[in-house]
Amino acid sequence: MDIVFAIDLSSSSSKEILQKQKNLIRSLTEYLLPSSYNQLGLVTYSNKGHVNADLSSAFNVMVLDSIENTDKLQIVDSGIKVASDMIFKPRNRDEKLKNRSKVLVLFVTGKQSINNPPFVTKNYEKLLQDDNVRTLVIAFDESEDNFNKNLHGSNFLQYTQEEKTENSVKSYLMGLHENVEGRSFNTDVVFAMDLSSSSDDILKKQKKIVKALTEYLLPSKSNELGLITYSDIGNIDSELSPKFNYEILDKIENNGRRQNVSSAITVASENIFKKRYNNEKLKKKQRVLALFVVGKPSNHKKPSSSNPQAVPEPYGKLLQENVLTIIIGFDEVGDDFNKNMPGSKLLKYSEVKTTNELKELMQGWHDIGINKNVTMPQRTNNKEDGLWVFIGVSLIIIVIGIFVGIYFFFKKHRGQ
Repeated sequence: MDIVFAIDLSSSSSKEILQKQKNLIRSLTEYLLPSSYNQLGLVTYSNKGHVNADLSSAFNVMVLDSIENTDKLQIVDSGIKVASDMIFKPRNRDEKLKNRSKVLVLFVTGKQSINNPPFVTKNYEKLLQDDNVRTLVIAFDESEDNFNKNLHGSNFLQYTQEEKTENSVKSYLMGLHENVEGRSFNTDVVFAMDLSSSSDDILKKQKKIVKALTEYLLPSKSNELGLITYSDIGNIDSELSPKFNYEILDKIENNGRRQNVSSAITVASENIFKKRYNNEKLKKKQRVLALFVVGKPSNHKKPSSSNPQAVPEPYGKLLQENVLTIIIGFDEVGDDFNKNMPGSKLLKYSEVKTTNELKELMQGWHDIGINKNVTMPQRTNNKEDGLWVFIGVSLIIIVIGIFVGIYFFFKKHRGQ
């Protein structure tokens, strides 16, 4: 998806409104990136339009920070024209890029008078139609509801609260390209929270990550999220659904019981993933287990030694039916904890990095096509491998022996 933000810097705007525009762009940038599929661009306008950042999968926040209002005349058409002429049209001329979804997010600040700013003229609306661009108008102050009457197929969104507007824009963008790009990963994600710890701080960190990833993956009809909790036994708190109940998450408390990580894996596998895999309509969906594990203080000299101990091999095998496992380790979880879980990924918790690392992992798996029923690497049986190697080598020796025997037989008779 190609998305261009057009910021209004005219005399209609104010410092407060400019800051609201910037905040929305920052939030949407974090939502849409990192992704090799999404590219974002930035234009500004008042009486003239200007390209501040060309389309790219990396967004320069410093460019955004440096933008200031101009207090010049407002000509909304100038923002549309520069986006069309300098960005969208060149993309349409490129055979490799012409079929990408294109969106113009147009910020417009109204004035306290009738039809001010004036309607977008039909000539400029045609520019967007010719470029096959969808337009979302985000209006501040006195912009009229019919401002976009000449922008056929466009959406008009009156700015209200920052969070509400932000979520409305996310829903709009997700709906435009639900089944192709963005964060429609066609994924079942199950979060498994560790309640065995007595630390309220660690529990809050788990909840924070779950909330951040829920906002990242939803709304989407193709993604479904579930929640289980565990200590000595595992429990399903929320079945897979495209809607997530935050009240359930908020009510969860530590129980301080014995930690049995295998119980979480068993519940996720037996009660959720296997049922999905046995359903012909659902078996091709990507499946992810985000497994939270809290380590215990130990006297192990080796920093790689795990406390809790590594997941036993039989439980690691349960997740090989096309399930991608991410372990988020807190405190003393050792590097060898996931040694019996082929294809899994162990992340040591970091307040700054972990959430973004999880997003990048999910985006990366999506980008390389794992959601198209690419199965996990299967662990092989070492004894069976050795038997087949022995049989293979034996057959080769026998064949060579036969050829050598034939050679000497003919040589002997030829000599006679």
